[in-house]
Amino acid sequence: MGVRIFPDGRDEQSKQSNAVERRLARGQRRRRDRYLGRRRGLMRALVECGLMPGDKEERKALERLDPYKLRARALHEPLAPFELGRALFHLNQRRGFQSNRKAGGDEKEDGQVRTAINHLRQSMNESGVRTLGEFLARLRRKGEAVRARPRVGLRADRAMYEVEIEAIRVQQEPHHSRVRSSGTSCAT
Repeated sequence: MGVRIFPDGRDEQSKQSNAVERRLARGQRRRRDRYLGRRRGLMRALVECGLMPGDKEERKALERLDPYKLRARALHEPLAPFELGRALFHLNQRRGFQSNRKAGGDEKEDGQVRTAINHLRQSMNESGVRTLGEFLARLRRKGEAVRARPRVGLRADRAMYEVEIEAIRVQQEPHHSRVRSSGTSCAT
């Protein structure tokens, strides 16, 4: 009398929640939206600081520049403002792995990703490079793959990118200490 019985919200065979597929799709959409938002925000800031051209066609032309070469050159010589902007934008797109586990937990250090990161660190130390960008530029010159793929084993963590950004900032700051565009001053 007035009582409704709802069926179990799980798949009968796998006993998994029916909401799993929706939750995974929603998570993918959110991740993509955050990525696009970071891209738009950085591009807006780079244009305001004079490190990227305001015209979309000019920005598209900069895509032909090899960002790995620019990242390696930025450690040794001054770059033009737009070249520096291209290198920074590229670093934003490849931010490296950062675990979302809380520190101090039972984090396994021998997982596949962590093992690949440690292997990359060891390869970088053996080759004598200062940053990840310099290492990847060397690989690219040899014609080897530089993108993170499970079979290639190139997995970087966030700390590698932070070290590289700081090294580029230290090297480029004397040459680009204040870049002005439309009355706005930005420190690199």
